[in-house]
Amino acid sequence: MGLFGRKKYEKWSEERVLSEMKEWAEKHGRAPRARDVSPSLVSAAVRYFGSWAKAKRKAGLAVYPPGRKKKE
Repeated sequence: MGLFGRKKYEKWSEERVLSEMKEWAEKHGRAPRARDVSPSLVSAAVRYFGSWAKAKRKAGLAVYPPGRKKKE
């Protein structure tokens, strides 16, 4: 383990990225924002899919324009 009990390196795959995003959405009832999850997940999502929004689309999660809230 690295400093402060954190892992020094996390291994991510495309499948794990999508799985973690879907699990978060199921637990919280909405799609995660980048600030809701670990920086390593966001970095892996961008590396594999090109952007956080593209990763959300690939996971089948809602994507909204930045700064806009979903209308109820």
